[in-house]
Amino acid sequence: MGRQRDEQPRRKRNDRRERRRGSRDSGGWRDAKESRFRGSRGSRGSRDSRSRSSDKYDRRFEAPADFDGPIANRSCTDLLFALLMLILWGAMTGLGIYSYNNGDYRAVLYPMDYDGNICGTDFSDKDMTNYSKIVYINNFGGGVCVNECPKVEALVDVRTLLTYNGVFQMDKEKDAILGLDYVDVADYSTAENLKVCDDTNCDTDPTVSWYKLGISMGYGFAYYAVDTVEILGVRCIANPSSLEMLKTQIDTGNDPLDIEAWTITQEFLRNLYGDIFEARYYVLTFGIAAALVIGFLYAQLLRFQPLLGIMIWGSIFCTIGIILGTGGYAYTVAQDWKAADPQVRTDFDIQGTEIFSYCLFGLGSIVLFLTIFLRKQIMLAMACVREASRSIAAMPL
Repeated sequence: MGRQRDEQPRRKRNDRRERRRGSRDSGGWRDAKESRFRGSRGSRGSRDSRSRSSDKYDRRFEAPADFDGPIANRSCTDLLFALLMLILWGAMTGLGIYSYNNGDYRAVLYPMDYDGNICGTDFSDKDMTNYSKIVYINNFGGGVCVNECPKVEALVDVRTLLTYNGVFQMDKEKDAILGLDYVDVADYSTAENLKVCDDTNCDTDPTVSWYKLGISMGYGFAYYAVDTVEILGVRCIANPSSLEMLKTQIDTGNDPLDIEAWTITQEFLRNLYGDIFEARYYVLTFGIAAALVIGFLYAQLLRFQPLLGIMIWGSIFCTIGIILGTGGYAYTVAQDWKAADPQVRTDFDIQGTEIFSYCLFGLGSIVLFLTIFLRKQIMLAMACVREASRSIAAMPL
């Protein structure tokens, strides 16, 4: 009896399990069918939604029939600035016309003597056409116009002075090496700022001449006759070898003898402007016209994907090559200046040029290493440019 009571609950549990299993088997096909139907309907809805979204996206790039471009709706946004720009253009144009008609470019290209005359021109009251070069007399930039740069075979003659009024020698001077005609100086006898040497203020005794009023330690109106070299076509500066010899023949203490150094520094901007004027046609041709044409062609070539890599990497390595090449050229020029005999350029100029070349070498090396380290970022930027060019090419104009 007890066993039968235990088996009855077990049979009931088995019966319920079988009924549940049969119910699942009988409704499986119907459930699967309904599921497939719902999935099919959902996929068609999804495709229809994507199609409508694509159509809407494509219509964004279609211009309306009455669209006349963005220019039709544009206008000047800053009338005051436009007016000021027009006034500036007009003023600069008028200034250029006035300068062309009334000015003289030679006032910029040629040096000015102590009396305000432009060497090599008839710009002032005096005709200096035959005296195109200048020899500096003092540290104030005062000089006299000469026909040719004076040459002294002995390098220096401390008994002969070049002054604001030409060549001077004391009456009793018998130790002078040069004659009074060793250099052809313009006539300054009628100059407003004329100062004349005499035996008192321009004593040529080498033990006292440096401190006399005429020379006045490089700030007077006279200076020793030294050998000179021509630079920039119109300036005569002392031969460095002659200055070294001059130090051994006169008593100067520790005062510097290179009176042209400060003068040349003062006239740097004038020389720069003169060089620009001389090269104005090259500047206009290559600096403006050629730059615009090359820039336009470069921008157009970037649109062609096969040339993109060549253009980008070529530009980078050309830039590095220009920097390093300029550094090498500066270094070569400095070495040529150092080896020149006589040495025309000062030690300061040579050292400055060498330092400039070293800076260019360092800058070129830095750019090269940065290019190596950032090559992946550069390639990523190239990919962005490539995709942007594709997008621009696909857009309707």
